[in-house]
Amino acid sequence: MTERTNEDWLLSLGGTITDEAAVAELREVLRRGLRRALAGRAAADDGFIEDMTQEGP
Repeated sequence: MTERTNEDWLLSLGGTITDEAAVAELREVLRRGLRRALAGRAAADDGFIEDMTQEGP
């Protein structure tokens, strides 16, 4: 995983053309964070984490 600054994220995700690698990386960052934050909660299985990090419309 690359280390990105806020400006890097904004440039990669905020333009008219989205950097798909940045989207995938952000999704993984969110998955890891959610797994740690929700550890020990019965409803927070892998399926739930995947649902929470899926790409929207």
